[in-house]
Amino acid sequence: MLCVSGKIFERILYNNLYGFLTTNNLLSAKQSGFKSGDSCINQLLSITHNIYKSLDQGYEVRGVFLDISKAFDRVWHEGLIYKLKRNGIDGNLINLFKKFLYFRKQRVVLNGQFSDWKPIQAGVPQGSILGPLFFLIYVNDISDGLQSEVKLFADDPSLFSTIYDSDECARLLNSDLLLIQIWANQWKMSFNPDPSKQAQEVIFSHKVNKPAHPELTFNENTINSISHQKHLDIILDQKLNFQIGRAHV
Repeated sequence: MLCVSGKIFERILYNNLYGFLTTNNLLSAKQSGFKSGDSCINQLLSITHNIYKSLDQGYEVRGVFLDISKAFDRVWHEGLIYKLKRNGIDGNLINLFKKFLYFRKQRVVLNGQFSDWKPIQAGVPQGSILGPLFFLIYVNDISDGLQSEVKLFADDPSLFSTIYDSDECARLLNSDLLLIQIWANQWKMSFNPDPSKQAQEVIFSHKVNKPAHPELTFNENTINSISHQKHLDIILDQKLNFQIGRAHV
């Protein structure tokens, strides 16, 4: 919870920082979360348009869906400061952001017992105005060097590749997944270990006799191929029928 003066000050900082980043095209166009003029609807329209285009041409599309674990809590402060500097933020402003992030502590209270205070070296403050923008800056380079079509919505990356050749498609996706894994290790991020939220893929197809495709791996685990996937509250199935709750679209 923020006091009124704190909210006003953060909003002034946010408006100027966001304006600088957008004016200089520093935020990835692949990211649709927390951006003015963009939304989950825009991303879903883009995804489905591209998949339908490939299906109409007689091709299949492999879609891989990832989930970053506790993403906002894992924003490494030193890494964020480095990336802010890399984007041209320096001087008094970077010192202000350091004071905003550093010197925070936390402890646990259980049944009236208190743990020792421990310094917090990662995570953006919950409920802050700057927090979501800091997160976007931190994950902004996750798609650098990837060859497949990448879509980001906050902490939900997804990859899509039209299958012109099944072996080449698998090679490309596995290469991109390895780069994402390397990125996560470098920047102290991790992907959800929950079996229900691990990397999963859907092969979108209108073919009656679906061919076999080479497996994909992520974090040394084989990616499960499933018949449908919930993405941004929309359930996409293999034939690209939409389901919102119990209603089909």
